[in-house]
Amino acid sequence: MSAPGWHPDPAGRYEWRWWDGTKWTGDVVHHGAASVDPWPLETAGVPATHPAAPVPPVMAMPAQPTPTTPPPAFHAVPPAPAPPANSNRRMLAFAAGGVAVLALAIGAIVVLNNDDDSTAPATTVTPTTLPASTSALPTTTPTTVAPSTTTVLPTTTMPVDVEAALAAAMPASGDIPADWMQYDETQPAEPDDASGYCDAGNWAYLAQLDGATAGVHGPSWDLPDGGWFGLSVFAFPTADAASAFMALIAERADGCMTDPVNYTSPESEMDLFEDGSGDDAVWNVAEVNGAFPEAAVDADEVLRVVFEEFISTTYDGTDYSTVFTELQRFERHGRVVIATWLWGDHDSVGFSSSPTWLYTPTDTLLDSYTAIVRVTVVGRLTAAGLV
Repeated sequence: MSAPGWHPDPAGRYEWRWWDGTKWTGDVVHHGAASVDPWPLETAGVPATHPAAPVPPVMAMPAQPTPTTPPPAFHAVPPAPAPPANSNRRMLAFAAGGVAVLALAIGAIVVLNNDDDSTAPATTVTPTTLPASTSALPTTTPTTVAPSTTTVLPTTTMPVDVEAALAAAMPASGDIPADWMQYDETQPAEPDDASGYCDAGNWAYLAQLDGATAGVHGPSWDLPDGGWFGLSVFAFPTADAASAFMALIAERADGCMTDPVNYTSPESEMDLFEDGSGDDAVWNVAEVNGAFPEAAVDADEVLRVVFEEFISTTYDGTDYSTVFTELQRFERHGRVVIATWLWGDHDSVGFSSSPTWLYTPTDTLLDSYTAIVRVTVVGRLTAAGLV
C-alpha cells in the first residue's frame, strides 16, 4: 500500500489528488489552487510513483469587464465569466449563491465517480509532497488522514465515469441555433446548503440527499429574444431515487410559496443603479417559489417550478422596483433528471429609462427551448446507458 502523498487525480477531473495511504481523499489541486472535491471518488487502487506536483507561478490576471446579467441564485452555479460587451442583461454581485470558490474551475468538464475502498496489490513507492511555494497547499506529508470529509454515496451499477457521460451529453455549438450566444460552459454541480429555495440546499445538495451519482450544470446561452436559458442534469442509481429528487424539489419550492424569504441587500451588491447614483440605497428582496407537477408527454415525470424575486427600494423620494423570474422545468427520464430554466428581469418601475435587457419568460418559451436541446441530450444519455 502506498504511503500518503500527492498524485495525479486518477479520475482526471483535477490535476492532483491526495492519497492518505489507504484511499483517495477529497483534497485536490487544480491550476495551483487547492480545493475540496464535493463528490465521492471510485478508484481502482493505489497510485504509481510520481514527482511532486508542480506549482505554477502566480500570474496577474487582467481585469474583466463587469458582467451585465444576474444569474439565478438557487442552483448555485459558480459565477460565470463576464459575457461579451453586447450582452443585453445585468448581473448581481451576490448571484450564484455566493459559491465563488470554484470560479477558476469554470469550463472544466470532469469525471465523477462513487467512493469505493477497493485497492490493488500493495507496492512500495516514495510519497511526494508539494513544495512550500504556495500557502494554499500542504507542504509536508501528513501523518493522519486528510481532514476533509465527503458524503459517501451508495455504490451503483451505473457506468464508472457517470459525470463524464453527463458532460458529454450536453449540447455543443453545432446542436443549437447559430444565434444562441453561449454564456457559460458545462461544469460540475457543486452542492451548497444555503443557496437554494428558501435559502436552503441547492439542486446539487438536494440531489446528494437522494443519492445522486453525479451532476453537471450548463451550458447556458443568451437568446436573441433577450432571455437567458440553460440546463443541468443529475444521475441517480435508480429511477425511484430520481423520482424522490423531483418530490424533494417540489417540497422545498412550495415551502417558499407559503413562507416567502425576505431580506435586504445593499446597492453595492445589487448594482441596479448607474455608477455613482444611489450608491447608499438598500434594496428589499422577497423570494417566492412554487412547484406545479404536470402530465408528462416526452418524459416519465415533469415538474414546473416558478422562482421569483421581487426587488424594491425608495430612494430620494422615488419608488423603484423590478422582478427577477426564472421558470424551471424538471424532466425525469428513467434514473436521470434534466432541469432546464429560462430567466428574465421585467416589470421595472421608477427608472428613468426602460432597460434594453427587460425580458418576461413564459412556459411556452421555456418549453420551446427545452425541445431544442432535449433530443440531443436524451439521445446521448441513452447511448451512454444512463437512460
